[in-house]
This record gives sequence, structure tokens and C-alpha cells, in this order.
Amino acid sequence: MIPFRQILPDQQHKEQLFDQDNDLREPQATAVSQTSSTEELAVEIHKLTDAIAISEGTLIALVLFDNLTTRRTVILQLNKSLQNNVTVKELFLKPESFNITSLIERGYDDEQESKCVFLIYDLGGLPKKQRKKSIISLNFNRETIRQLGHTIVLWVTEDTLGEIVKWAPDFFAWRGGIYDLRTGVLFPSRETIQFPIWLRKASHLASLSRRELEERLQLYKQLLAERQAEGSISKITVAQTRLEIGNLLHQLGDIEHAIHHFRQTLKVYTRKAFPEQWAMTKNNLANAYSDHIRGERAENIDIAIDHFNRALEVRTLERFPADRRQTFRNLGNLHFVEQRWEDALADYDRAIEAGNAVFVEAHTEVGRKAEVGETSMLYARLAYCLLKLEQIDKAVLRLEEGKTRLLTEALALADADLDMLSETQRQAMSEAHEVVRLLEAEMRLSSDVPGRHSDVELGELLRLKRIDLNGLVDTLRSQHPDFMPTGIDLPEILGLIPEDGALVAPLVTLKGSVVIVIPSGVDSLGTDHVVMLDSLTENKLLKLLQGSADDTEWGGWMGAYFAFCNDRTEAAMERWLEVIEESTGKLWNMLMGPVHQKLQDLNLTETAPITLMRLLYAFARLFCVIAHCSGNASRV
Repeated sequence: MIPFRQILPDQQHKEQLFDQDNDLREPQATAVSQTSSTEELAVEIHKLTDAIAISEGTLIALVLFDNLTTRRTVILQLNKSLQNNVTVKELFLKPESFNITSLIERGYDDEQESKCVFLIYDLGGLPKKQRKKSIISLNFNRETIRQLGHTIVLWVTEDTLGEIVKWAPDFFAWRGGIYDLRTGVLFPSRETIQFPIWLRKASHLASLSRRELEERLQLYKQLLAERQAEGSISKITVAQTRLEIGNLLHQLGDIEHAIHHFRQTLKVYTRKAFPEQWAMTKNNLANAYSDHIRGERAENIDIAIDHFNRALEVRTLERFPADRRQTFRNLGNLHFVEQRWEDALADYDRAIEAGNAVFVEAHTEVGRKAEVGETSMLYARLAYCLLKLEQIDKAVLRLEEGKTRLLTEALALADADLDMLSETQRQAMSEAHEVVRLLEAEMRLSSDVPGRHSDVELGELLRLKRIDLNGLVDTLRSQHPDFMPTGIDLPEILGLIPEDGALVAPLVTLKGSVVIVIPSGVDSLGTDHVVMLDSLTENKLLKLLQGSADDTEWGGWMGAYFAFCNDRTEAAMERWLEVIEESTGKLWNMLMGPVHQKLQDLNLTETAPITLMRLLYAFARLFCVIAHCSGNASRV
């Protein structure tokens, strides 16, 4: 087997493409070491080349990838290892030429004696309509493809692979193998640590240091120059590269050049030919103008708002709810930073509406948890807007609404009063709920458990059974208005406050933090129940907990914790304890101290029971940890 380093391009910058500091990889959910990632990738590449070399008939290979560098590496390895035994041909799909069978037939020479390997690119980059037609045609033309006697290598993302399973199941069943060439990341890194959504940065690029961003940018610029010099490379590939360069430049603060690359991308990603990509680029262009310093600030904001609104013309609630949520969130953040509270409030409301639509369509437990996490921060900022507008009661109601929806739904199903239903209705409700519960339990099993359905099968089963369950609940609610009521009003919330105690609801935002403190016995809310903490922002909290964003290593609380985990010595333990004391002391001064003073002002005793409204569970845990480390655990 050829050592992995030898299959990389000869140029120095290409030889280092898989080094940790220079990689072009997207973050993965599974954390693996750099050595393991490199070796496993090499093994997968050799598996693919070996399969091609020994196959005698048609081979259909599906290759999962997450960066273009891997693709170039495989091409070099194929040409090197297979030598003159096969002819490697690259075929690029385009909106005007998306029938894979026709492309293969045009690229095949009947008089050619050597075997052909057709590498099919850009299936995932097609507009959805053409992409669906292209995949469906694979199902209908699978016999034709099989009779060619050559190798078909489809380069796909995980999402596109799912579409092939759905739209071309027979073609998928004939696959010779799925080769996972997605690259891993070093653990622990800022990209792979699974923090709660409120602690995560806006994107994976935001978790890289400036040096890492600059090195990644240099590599993309080199790739762009190479692709522009190669006449056979499609404009789509060049546009994808420009889009990545624009994102990197924006993250580095070079807004002027980021805007230039986004505008160049839009010359290829037109609304007519690529509506999804056009809207995505418009969204990114709007973000760039939101941060644009040159020129008049008001003018830049107006331009950003216009681009956001144009993106929303494509990102409709019916077609692209997740993308719609993203754009309304970005638009809301722009208005939020500018302290346009009413506009931000309206935007976050629309983002939550889109998030709810995505949640309804999420059927697996993992997917539903992810959607709840994506939407939870929106409620915090929406409530902050309401507090700035002195609508305290509405802020509390929206905070309650934003509490983990999964928990609310689970409790509602568990506590549903079935006595009001007929025997037939009770049985139907119990059976529908039990089916969903068992499927969720099976989804949590390891994939190698005998008899377990595949993730694809379980996802489809959950989708169908949740539709049945939700339809049944809606029917029963229409017949029995008191069955599983939705929402809670202010008097009910105030009634949950323990006697002689208080309800405490903390939230943190980009512009500052706020804690709502409501003592028992009140029947209305006012500004005297609000503790404004303008100095405690998300960025300050992140820096305290994980160090400066420009540092390549973890700092703050998390840095000391990781150091202790990696080096379980007495010195590491002492350092961790020192950082805990230092961090909790600062957080007490910024957060808990003012809250403690408010509780004293309300004449609550040291032993008064406190109910914490946990919009974000991790924030609530942090709140309790600070109190415990500061010697005030009895208060929460």
C-alpha cells in the first residue's frame, strides 16, 4: 500500500492539505485524532481503488465527501495506482445537462479497449428540481448503466445520499459500496466540543483562530486560481470556491473583498438557474453589509435589509423553512444590534414561526433536539426585546413558551388526561404514543444490534407514525377542548411561584443580560421585577468560559478543565480549582450579585425557595454552579 503522504499532490501547499492547521474540512459530529483521521482516509481511498481495479463488470460506488481537496487526491491516486488499465473521466452535472446516463453515454467511446471510470460531480449542487429528476433517472436507467460494464463513482454529500435512497431505491440497492471520505478533526477542538447552542459561535468558521482562517483562505485562493486556469472546470465549482472565500474574508473582517466575491458568485448563482444558492449568497452578502464599516452606516444597513428581504422571497415558509429561519434570525440580529427593538421582535417572531415548521418535519429524536436548540436562543432575544419595550408580562410568557419543547411535549403526552376520552379513543391514543416511543428507543440502539432497522427505515417509520399521532391529537382536541391544552397564561405562571419564594428567569444576549425576579403573591409585572445587566454580554461570557476567540488553544474555565482531563496531576487540579474560583467570582459580580441584591430588596430570606425558569438548561446549570461555588446554594 502506498503511504498516504505519497498520494498527495507534489506542490508543497498540497502536500500539507491534510495537516490540522491547513485543512479545508467541515466539522464532524464524531471527534477523532488527526493520525486516525489520516490513516482511515487513506484506507478508504485504497478500498475504492482496489474495488475499481478488481471489478469485472459494472461497479456503482457512492463516495461521501466534505471537501474538494479529498476529491483531487483520489483522482491522483486513481491515475497513479490504476495506471494504463483504466481511463478516468470526470463528468460535471449542470442545470442544463443533468441526465447522468446521457452524460456517460456521450463520454463513452465504443472503440475504447480500456475500462472507464466515470467520476460524477456536482449532483448536490443542482437546483432541487433538476437534482430530483437526475436521481430518479438513475432508477429508471439502472439497467442501461449496468450494461455499460464500467465504473460509476457518484460524489455526494450526506444529504444527497439520503435523496438517492428516497428517490432511487433500486439504483441504490445495486451499489457496490459506500466509501466515506469525509475527514475528521482533532479532539478536543473548538469545532467538535458539543456545547449547548447558546455557547456555540455563529458558524464553524467563528471557532477558528485568525491564523487558521488566513491559512485556509490562502489555500482556497490557490484552488480558485488553479480552477480558473483549467478551462474544463465548471463555473459552478468556481462559484462554490468564491463563496467559501467570501465567507472566510468576512470572518477575517475584510468586508470589502468579501462583498466582491459574493457579487461574483451571484453572476453564476442566478435566481432563475440556482434559486437556493442565489438566496444563500444573498443572505451572506446581507451579513457582510451588516458588518460593513466603510461608507454610511445607515446606507449599509438599508442595503443589508434589502438583500435579506430578497433572500426571503425564495426562502419561503413552505419550501425552505430552515433557511427562512436563518435569514429572519440574521435580520433580527441586525435590528437587535441597532437596538431597533420592535423590528427585531417581529423578525424573531417570524424566525420562530419557521423554526416551528422545521420542528414539525423533524421526526427522529436527534433531529427534534437539534431543532429545539436552534430555536431556543431566538426566544431569549425576543424576550429581551419585549423587556426593552417594557412589556414584562409578554416577555415572561414567551420565555415560558421557549422552554424545551421536547420536554413540554413529553410531559403533555405523559400527563394527558385520558379519562375524558372514550375507551376506543384512549386505546388509540395509548397505542399511537407507544409506537412512537418504541421507534425512538430503537433509534437509540447501536446500528450493529441484530434486528435493528436502518436509520433510513427508522426515520421514515417515525415520520409516518408521528403524522398519525399528531393527527390523532388534533382530532381529539377538536372534540375535547380540554385535552392536552397548549400554552400557559400569566396567572398560571405566577401561581407556580412557591409561597414566600420567587421565580428567577435569566437570559443572556449580544447586547447584555437580564434577569427577571418575580416574588410570590404578585398579580402583575413591572420594571421593578427586572434586573438589567448591560455589561454581561454573550461575548464576555464566552471569553470567560473558553478564552479568547483568537487563541488556538482553549482558555478560561474550559481550558483549565481540559488541561486537568489530559494531565490528572495535583498541579493541574490546583490550577483548575483556581480558575473555578476566579471565574465564579467574576460571574458572581456580573450576574449573581445583582440578583442576590434584588432578592434582598424583596425581603426574601436566605432560605426562601427559588424557582428557576430554565429557558436554556445549560445556562440554568451554570447559574446554579455559580451560586454553589459562591456559597449561596440554598438560594436556588
